[in-house]
Amino acid sequence: MLLQSKKARREGATTVEFSLVAIMLFMMLFGIFEYGRFLFVYHLTTNAARDACRFAVVHTGGGTMSGEPTTISASDVQTVWRTGMFNSNRYGTGMCGMEGNITGWTCNVFAVSDTDFFASPPNLTAAGKPDWTTAAFSQKICVQVTGTYRPVVPNLIGLNSSVPFTVNVLMGSEAN
Repeated sequence: MLLQSKKARREGATTVEFSLVAIMLFMMLFGIFEYGRFLFVYHLTTNAARDACRFAVVHTGGGTMSGEPTTISASDVQTVWRTGMFNSNRYGTGMCGMEGNITGWTCNVFAVSDTDFFASPPNLTAAGKPDWTTAAFSQKICVQVTGTYRPVVPNLIGLNSSVPFTVNVLMGSEAN
């Protein structure tokens, strides 16, 4: 009768133990990467919205630089959010092409009355708000970006298949 040594039997157990631990290790690692990716997209969205809002509050009364159109539209503000550019001038970084990671995104720009701003909680829904170009000096202008972030490997690590989020950036108008 042949007896296996204890070392040979232990090598098989080590492989099984590693496979169990490796599954948990990789799930945690993918979770960390996915959370970092979400924070990156959210932070980039916030910065791009801040750039777009700054552009909107400075251009409330139309173009301020020579060669700019006399009227600036909400789609121009949205272009600044996406690309950081308007009329061949750079106003920020934009989304750096990462808006593709946000499905169903919308970028709204509107004026917020003092009543809506000081309500508890503040009313920052775009519906029924006045056009941002009508904002008086120091009245708040809001750039609101809504969308859904979709993780790359949601089911593998137990995440939701989508994470809805909203970014609101408010600044005071610099209109005359």
